[in-house]
Amino acid sequence: PALRAWMVGARIRAGVHIVGLCEARREMAGALARGGIIDLVGDRDLSGGGALVPLFGVPAQLPVGPALMAIESEIPVFVGAVRRVARGRWVGRA
Repeated sequence: PALRAWMVGARIRAGVHIVGLCEARREMAGALARGGIIDLVGDRDLSGGGALVPLFGVPAQLPVGPALMAIESEIPVFVGAVRRVARGRWVGRA
């Protein structure tokens, strides 16, 4: 409980608003319509309705939500990734 409280507080201080899967589309479309920025974690398919695509030579089921939001909103997409390269060292790309 203490760790969760700290994480919630950190998100609030950073201006991050996390929404659940059921209300995600409506909330994100509203944020984009207001000129806001949204962030989607697209590395796993939580709903089971994703698309099977090759990822590093292996079939992986990924969510279609990020692509659909980009197409419907006609707003550019920026892709980012972070990977651990050594203990305590991470490299990110956008």
